[in-house]
Amino acid sequence: MSLTRIQAFGLVREIFKMEVSFVGVAGTVVGKGLPRAVTDVRYSRRRLCSTSATLGDDSVSDRAKEALQIQTEYGAIEKADLAEEMSKSYMAYAMSVILGRALPDIRDGLKPVHRRILYAMHQMKVGADSPYRKSARVVGEVLGKYHPHGEGSVYDALVRMAQTFSSSIPLIDGHGNFGSIDGDSPAAMRYTECRLSKLSTQALLRDIEYGTVDFTPNFDSMEQEPNVIPSRIPNLLISGSQGIAVGVATKIPPFNLVETLEALGCLLDNPDCSSEELAEILPAPDFPTGGQIVGLSGARDLFMTGKGKIMMRAKTHFELVKLKGGRTREAIIVTEIPYQLNKSTIVKSIAELVNSKQLEGVADLRDESDRSGTRIVVEVAKSAHSEVVRNNLLKKSALQTSFSGQIVALDGGKLPKLYNVRECLEKFIEFRKQIILKRAKFEMDKAAARDHTVQGYLKVLRDVDNAIRIIRNSEEAKEAKAQLMSPAGSFGLSAEQADAVLNLPLRRITKMETSSLTVEHEKLEATIADLRETLVNDEKVCKIMKAEFAEVLKSAGKKAERRTEIVSGSPEYEDELKLIPNGRSVIVITEKGYMKRMPISNFNVQHRGGTGSSGIGNLREDDGVSHFFTCRDHDTVIVITKIGIVYRLPAYKIPVSPRSSRGTLISKLFPHMTSKVAEVLIVHESEEDEYLVIVTKRGRMKKITLSILAKISSTGSVVMALRRGDEVKTAKRSKETDNILLCSRKGLALRASLSNDMIRAQLGRRTEGVIGMRLQDDDEIIDVVVNKKDSEEDYVLCVLSSGIGKRFRCRDLTEQRRGGKGSIYAKLSRENENVVAVKPCEPDDQFMLITTTGAVVRVEASVVPFYKGRFARGVKLQKLKEDSEVIGVDLINKRIQEDTEDSVELVNPELASEELPFTGVGTESDDSEAVKDGDQT
Repeated sequence: MSLTRIQAFGLVREIFKMEVSFVGVAGTVVGKGLPRAVTDVRYSRRRLCSTSATLGDDSVSDRAKEALQIQTEYGAIEKADLAEEMSKSYMAYAMSVILGRALPDIRDGLKPVHRRILYAMHQMKVGADSPYRKSARVVGEVLGKYHPHGEGSVYDALVRMAQTFSSSIPLIDGHGNFGSIDGDSPAAMRYTECRLSKLSTQALLRDIEYGTVDFTPNFDSMEQEPNVIPSRIPNLLISGSQGIAVGVATKIPPFNLVETLEALGCLLDNPDCSSEELAEILPAPDFPTGGQIVGLSGARDLFMTGKGKIMMRAKTHFELVKLKGGRTREAIIVTEIPYQLNKSTIVKSIAELVNSKQLEGVADLRDESDRSGTRIVVEVAKSAHSEVVRNNLLKKSALQTSFSGQIVALDGGKLPKLYNVRECLEKFIEFRKQIILKRAKFEMDKAAARDHTVQGYLKVLRDVDNAIRIIRNSEEAKEAKAQLMSPAGSFGLSAEQADAVLNLPLRRITKMETSSLTVEHEKLEATIADLRETLVNDEKVCKIMKAEFAEVLKSAGKKAERRTEIVSGSPEYEDELKLIPNGRSVIVITEKGYMKRMPISNFNVQHRGGTGSSGIGNLREDDGVSHFFTCRDHDTVIVITKIGIVYRLPAYKIPVSPRSSRGTLISKLFPHMTSKVAEVLIVHESEEDEYLVIVTKRGRMKKITLSILAKISSTGSVVMALRRGDEVKTAKRSKETDNILLCSRKGLALRASLSNDMIRAQLGRRTEGVIGMRLQDDDEIIDVVVNKKDSEEDYVLCVLSSGIGKRFRCRDLTEQRRGGKGSIYAKLSRENENVVAVKPCEPDDQFMLITTTGAVVRVEASVVPFYKGRFARGVKLQKLKEDSEVIGVDLINKRIQEDTEDSVELVNPELASEELPFTGVGTESDDSEAVKDGDQT
């Protein structure tokens, strides 16, 4: 009595549950039970082993002892060491997987299952010109004759060879649902139909009937199957392959058919050509899903070493899509995705990135793909840069991913080996030459046998009456054959010739037939001579190969065109700044917390006295402009709040808005900001010797190193502690050798040095600084000017709320120590008049003014007169509407103006020369009337 299969399997699993440690075939120690792959193997009785001697009786469970006792009594058991038996068995299993399942052959690029499917369909005569046959019929043929494994594995292999998104030129022509790029499963095999594609018929299986490959018996020795397919093309490179064996894996990308055959032609013409020359012809893989390959470094590594990481990127373009109401929005259109990726999974992952706020700037996402091709639409929000969104989309989603290639294949179907691309081409040439020689030998032998028969016919037909007499007088066929073969006779035929003559129909004994046989004999002689030359002439073999390549390309047609575009550049993701033009912009912040960015080209240059143009749109009655400045889009905007907290943001991330719009709430740009903005600082580039001077409304000041700002987080950081009732007014960049000019709203100014002897930089961010200027109770700091000490070009522009302005030099004011009350620099004429801004400027600078109603005027600094006297009033810079006053001024220096072509618009010529009386001791202005009409002191 023997154990049933279930009992035996349970016994094996019980033994495997024990804590067994042994060294596996790969040299690794396996403990605490064996791997699942091993425990699932159903062992026969002969593979069951006794573990008593090895492990000891105490370590064996009672159930295992009982099972072993039953086996000992009722069935013979072959005793063996567990570690040794497992090592041998696992090695046999590993080699079976490596050679018989997972890895392709270097010669035809096929795994055994694919080779068996193609050969079975060829035997079924399901060619490219034949009607489709049910896939179930093909799978059954393969299972019954060649591949004794699960039907699912055979059908899966058949499906992949028919998918157009898995191979540019499929080996099987499928009819029905064979899956989709969205990951949809194919229909059941009883519904789908298939046949061989033209490529399989003409390029893979065409020479299989000519004795070109060896055949071996199948699993039951009832059929014969080929060891390899006599392919006319290097299918390993063209179709690619992927498989995981035991201890070895392969992942070969598909290459373009035209480029691969051209590289083969180059090798045939010049076997000593360099690998660099071949790499120029065959630069990179060509994936069936298209897309782009970024850079050639990874492809070059794959070509030279057989291993390489290729960066794949989806193909995208920008497009204006129509929305409801006739509006349009810019969108990123994805038309091709990387190889072996699931389109629906990509769309889902992008949606998750958008919902989790990891991908910003996306307004809408949808999949508009249809039978005409892939089309994923990613609508870009108005406030976002499309180039930046696309860059982040590639960076954070699977639209840009890598393909880690490794060309491992079986060398002659025997052992796995790592190949580079050149070696693959050379191996194929070697293999193909053998096929051509075997085919030539087969055809020559066949032609020689036919010629031998034809020669016998011709001998008989020359004396046909004698041949007929011999056959008629013979008692049987053997006697007639012997007389025809007799050397003493008139014919002397061979056995093959005699048999052919005896089988010759009487209708062929005609003069015309004799003539045709003579022509056939001459042709056969020429064919034999040509084939004999092929066998000894390697150059002719190469020409035959080239002719076959041309025939394959003609058959492939447009399918052979390259689909994957090769783009230059680094596979690394691009810096956002490289994607955004460094344009010139105007940024406005309102009292109610709205912030907007506008291209500076929206504003034309005007002469002084103009009424200006709208720059902030329709402001609410309780809102007004609080900050107004110009910058480059690559600059960093440093925002300092009134309570001493600093935030930073790249200028290009501030949404662009039309002039009629109020802009975006600043709370959306800085979610953690809880206080109003005190000052906005534009940082072009940080230098170690630069400082930031922060000045409060009550005249306190603090100097910190500018490098501290680089460490500010997105949530902001405290940079100055404030006393009760005080708040930050402004902040300026400076150097140790600079001077500072503190200007109050009531027209007083204090000029002091910023050297470390006068005011030292403070490292602590929560210190409150030192006294800079002592102010009256009804006065406060309005602006601060920082300039170089003893500079000859220290011009300053002063603008009053009434639209009056002038220029003067800082050095005309006496330098004092910090802590003083200052001296007069602007003469105010009425109670509600005050200083709005004091800005450093040069004659070729421009400045922009904005009023409480949002009107903006852009003026050349050179048209504003320079006054040496401190009590000069100045000239009218902007004509104000009733109940309106100037509230903001910003300079546009040379860095912002460069490469611009601004038009000058004279808005009001009558006001262009209007000036106001002033009091002063002298002037450097060209306008002499201002001096004559003024009261001089």
